[in-house]
Amino acid sequence: MICVHAHPDDEAFFGAGATAHYAALGHRVVLITCTSGQLGFDAEGRSGDQGGHDEMQTRATRAKELQHSAQTLGFARVVTLGYDDSE
Repeated sequence: MICVHAHPDDEAFFGAGATAHYAALGHRVVLITCTSGQLGFDAEGRSGDQGGHDEMQTRATRAKELQHSAQTLGFARVVTLGYDDSE
């Protein structure tokens, strides 16, 4: 099963139950995430369209969250295409 999502965290919001279900049944599930999520909220709560937003920190946080989510849901592989948000 292959799941393609635009942003890191979409795998948790859209289809997480189905992913976990099929992974638990022994199916190989693969996640493809198109963007890095750098415009999400940073550690100070600023979104990407606000001044002072820390894109690098947000990108690193989102990558870490994505790996944790993928492990929790049972994805066998995560592919990140690395596009910036809004491209």
